[in-house]
Amino acid sequence: MQAARIKKIVSISFLYSGERVRIGVDKDGKFQIPRVKTAAQRLRPKLYPHSAKEFVEHEKVRESDPVLTLDDGSKIRVYLGGDPTGMIALAASAIDNHDSAHKTNKYAVKSKRKESKVRKPKTKLNKMSGFVGDYKDSRDYDEYDSYGLFNYPTPNDYDEED
Repeated sequence: MQAARIKKIVSISFLYSGERVRIGVDKDGKFQIPRVKTAAQRLRPKLYPHSAKEFVEHEKVRESDPVLTLDDGSKIRVYLGGDPTGMIALAASAIDNHDSAHKTNKYAVKSKRKESKVRKPKTKLNKMSGFVGDYKDSRDYDEYDSYGLFNYPTPNDYDEED
């Protein structure tokens, strides 16, 4: 008698803007969700890894009818009828098996090496997010025409005559 092989989750798909989007698993067994906090991050959002359980319980994914795709090609709907109040037992089992197989130690033992007291520079993304958030247009447009090439009207041109 042969032991049953545990099926692995290959991807999780969900509905987004009327289309089914498929997110594959990375080498660590995590599913990445982009997180956009500022306008600058819309061009290149940061991806944050989530376990399978965290992914299907994410506020945006939970409401979007998530479906698991297993390595044998079979598909399992996570919530019965797309209703996010109750997870199907077969899907919950597959998710728990996947997460336990890819479990990492969140609290790894730190090395005894002393950390440097030198501050690390902030990343460019952090600098740009502050720039975009605090951006105010305070330019003086008169300085742009320093050569007199453009004939812009001055405020005196608009004075009313009595």
